[in-house]
Amino acid sequence: LRGLIHERAGQPDMAIMDFGTTMLQHRGALALSNPVLIAMAQFQLARTYNFKGDQTSATAEYAKFLQMWNVNSGLDIMREARSAVH
Repeated sequence: LRGLIHERAGQPDMAIMDFGTTMLQHRGALALSNPVLIAMAQFQLARTYNFKGDQTSATAEYAKFLQMWNVNSGLDIMREARSAVH
């Protein structure tokens, strides 16, 4: 949640730290052992890199998200991730 707040406040570096460092590097925490939360953190990290203008990192993070959720669905987040990678 804190990462989203930083992103909305125009603080992409703080959001990247929250999504990347705090959430994704500490997956073992009880609340983060849920694969859906981990995938959503990965997705938001990609979006934040995109917002910051770092297309290389955004593409890499979207690709990681798609590897986690290899689902053929029409969800908006899946379309967003696929279009960024291809």
